Parts: sequence; structure tokens; C-alpha cells
Amino acid sequence: MSLTSTSSPSLSLINVHDAAGNGVLASNVSSLTLANSIFVNNSDDIATNNEANLRMHNMSGTSSVTGSVFREARSINVYWTPTAGTMAMNLTASTVGPAAAGELGSGLLLNSTGPRT
Repeated sequence: MSLTSTSSPSLSLINVHDAAGNGVLASNVSSLTLANSIFVNNSDDIATNNEANLRMHNMSGTSSVTGSVFREARSINVYWTPTAGTMAMNLTASTVGPAAAGELGSGLLLNSTGPRT
């Protein structure tokens, strides 16, 4: 599932599993809301570690993840790459991890690559 250049998308009650890429890729998105959803065994790019159950890139505004589960990703369960501007993420009552059996993936990875406020 891919969200690109959108404002205030709201997703709930989704179940994404066994995707060869990201479970959800949010790129250039403002104020994402994700609730009561399950992401299992997504992301197969262990060479570059650029995929995740939830991959957020160049986000803005305040995003919220509530009551969701992210587990058994091959590389990263939740990957957030803020690049510029002001952004925040609230992660509430959610489970992040463990990685897939035999993998060395991350639970929550914050990788800042540009100026932030």
C-alpha cells in the first residue's frame, strides 16, 4: 500500500501481511492516522534495509499510530525518515517487534537525514 503526497489520510482496521515490499509506504504525507491495524512479515529488502512494515519518509505535521501491531518484518518493523521541517509521531498502545525469526531487523528506526525543528 502506498500513500504519496497526501494530507491527513486515515487508515484503520487493515491487515497487511507477507508483502514483498513495504506494508505501508507513506511518502510526503502530512498527518497520517493509523489505528487498530496489523502488519506482519512485510519488507524483504534486507540488503539495503529500506523497507518496513510501516515506512514513513519526508512526513510533516503530527502523525498518530494507535492500537496497531508491527511484527516479524525481515528488516525493520517501523522506519521513519524525517528529512526537513516540523513533524511529530505519537505511537500509542501499539506493539513493535519482534523481528522475523533468524533476522536481525529493527523494531523502531528513526533515521534523520536533514535539518529538523
